Amino acid sequence: MRTIKTILAIMMIAALCAGGVVLAEEPTAKIITPNNPEIDIEALADGEYPAAFEPAALADGELTFTVYWEDTFDVVEISQLAPGDTLYVGDTVVDVETVEQDDGDLLINGGLDNGGVTLRPYDEDNCWRAVLEDDYHTYFNWGETTLPVSDAVTFTDGWDIEKDPVTVTGAEAVAEAISTTEMDAFSPLNTTVRVEDGQIVEIVRAYMP
Repeated sequence: MRTIKTILAIMMIAALCAGGVVLAEEPTAKIITPNNPEIDIEALADGEYPAAFEPAALADGELTFTVYWEDTFDVVEISQLAPGDTLYVGDTVVDVETVEQDDGDLLINGGLDNGGVTLRPYDEDNCWRAVLEDDYHTYFNWGETTLPVSDAVTFTDGWDIEKDPVTVTGAEAVAEAISTTEMDAFSPLNTTVRVEDGQIVEIVRAYMP
């Protein structure tokens, strides 16, 4: 024999179905990743890549360097970011606990100043970026590769803000300039490597505070 509770439950379900009522579902946690392109580290396409290397990594006509790509995030995905989501920033996986607005920025888990992540909109590029100190951005590490250096490679070095950038041309001259530099930091925050037809044709280093 059915109990009164059972009968009432059946009647409620029937009423909901008849009325076309859809029961609300619990929101699903999202995984948000940067809009980075797929990069084949074994066969780099022509282009300019943020890079990191040690001066000694340029030897015997080849450069061994780490390839990076600047993180950018989809505007719509960031607008829907909520506690419980997972955010991939650079090489770090962030479990989102809090999301706060702060003068246009989004502070994830308290923001950069509190050990979290600060996201900032860049309307001109229609994206968001994760910002670091001095307004630098986060980069994803695609791995290390080695490529030959073109005989006509150029190296433009502007690391010293008190001097004009200096450009040298030719594999030997570039190797000499890099091996004897006063400042040996080559990172994705200040260095790009341009690749054409499987060779490095240009290295540029900018000033970095």
